[in-house]
Order: sequence, then C-alpha cells, then structure tokens
Amino acid sequence: MFNSLMISLACAALCCAVQPSLSDSPALDEAILQEMQARRIPSVAACIIKNDRVVWTGSYGLADKENGLPASSRTNYLLASLSKTVIATAVLQLAERGLVDIDQDIGLYLPFNVRNPKFPRSPVTTRMLLTHSSGLTGPKTDEELPAFYDWFDPDSAPPLGLTMMEYLLPGGAHYVPAVWKDKAPGRRELYSNLGASLLAYLVECVSGEDFSSYCRNHIFLPLGMPETSYRIADLNAQLLAVRYMEDSGPIPHYTRRDYPGGQVKSSVEEFSHFLAAWMNEGVYDQTRILCLCFS
Repeated sequence: MFNSLMISLACAALCCAVQPSLSDSPALDEAILQEMQARRIPSVAACIIKNDRVVWTGSYGLADKENGLPASSRTNYLLASLSKTVIATAVLQLAERGLVDIDQDIGLYLPFNVRNPKFPRSPVTTRMLLTHSSGLTGPKTDEELPAFYDWFDPDSAPPLGLTMMEYLLPGGAHYVPAVWKDKAPGRRELYSNLGASLLAYLVECVSGEDFSSYCRNHIFLPLGMPETSYRIADLNAQLLAVRYMEDSGPIPHYTRRDYPGGQVKSSVEEFSHFLAAWMNEGVYDQTRILCLCFS
C-alpha cells in the first residue's frame, strides 16, 4: 500500500552532515525522481533541516492524481510509524513534569495491571514500552491478534482504554495468550504497535485528555503546527494527500485501533518544526516542548 509519500530527513546526524551545496545540486532531484519511478510513488515532499532551519525543500509528483493536484511543502501526508516519535514526546513530557516515573510499573498509572502471565512477578515499565522491550507482540498479522488492524472510518477508532482491556486482560474480547512472547519484560527487543498504543493510553490516564487532544494542545500547536493532527476533522481537506493502493486507485482515509502509532497527518513544512525541536534540545523557535534530560 502506498500513501503519497513524505520523505523527511529526520535524523539529526544525517541532517547536520548534509553538505550545503547538496541543496543546489540537481543530483538530489534526480535521486528522488528515480526512487519515485522505481517504486511507483505518486508524490514526494522532502526537506533538509540544518540546525533549527529548513535549508532545502522539494516537492514532486501529484498529491491527487485524479484532480491533477501537485504536491507541495504544505501537502498533508499520513506519517505512519513516525507517529511513534509523537507518543514518546508526550510520555517524556509527563515524565519531566514528575507525573510518570519511566522505571516504575506502568500499572501504577492505569486502571488495571499489565502482566505477562508467563512472568507474573516481572513489572512492565514505561521505559520497556518506549524501547520495545516489554514482551508484547507486534502484532505482525491479524492472525496473531484478531481484528487488531481493522479499518474504521476517520476519527472513529474505539477508545484506547477499551482496546487495551480487550487485548491485554485475560477474558477480554480479543485476548489471546500470544499477545505475550516467551521472554521476560526487558529481555528482548520486539517492535510493538500494541505497546505503542499502551503508551498512548498511559498519556490519557495521566493527563486526563484523550490522546489526540493532548498531542494537539501540548505538542503541535505550541510548535506552530495547526495543520498537524491525528484527526481528519482538524485538517484542511484541500491539503490532504490522496492515499493509493499499489497497482490500484485511491483508497479512503481510515483509522485503526492502534492509531497513535501510525495516524499522525502532517506536512514537510510543519513536521520540520517537530524534528528541529528534537535536534535542538527540545526547543523550536524559542518554544520548549522537552528538556531532554533523561538517561
């Protein structure tokens, strides 16, 4: 499946290593266009960030092929798992305020305990979830966790608390023992969309705000990102890139149970503010969202 693709050079080390002359070179345009052709990507919006500034942007192809709408730096794309960096930011904000201890049992902050039944005495901590070492499954397929990746109409995913109880609590509607792997918490790294969603639910429980609202109020709007959101309703529909299925036509926008880990919508222009804050000790344009004082 292809969303029209936003490529952000997000890694601080990579961005700072880019030579200033690169932004003047047609080689960069050519490399992106070749990749688009090889992978049949409808559109790309890209940027290079150096220090706290965007020093180069490029937009290619059509964000809406049916209507001939070209991509631009303001085109709003689904960011997929880049969304997990937003979850981590929200969790660390709460930790910096002293509301979450990332090395304590996550059950201290939830209305239920979270335990791998194979290791009932081993707590699952926020740090383990942040580092994908809690022991929770990915899951990779719906066969592993039934209905986990079902599609829902935009902005209509089931509440995170309900999803967590259905999948994590024995007796829950979708609970299967395979939700937990055979390694004790903290012993094995395993990328987990379910674990990321559990962190988002932690944010809801501690902050008292639903996760989408928390991120908009405490991350996106302070960073000057009004057209960035988990919710379609918050966005300008004319800026939203059409989603495409490989070798097929457009597909509707949708959400999923694990929306916190994959459903942020943003543009190169706005998401560069978030990346610049992470590259500059939590500050963008004199606005601090994090102290980044964790070890």
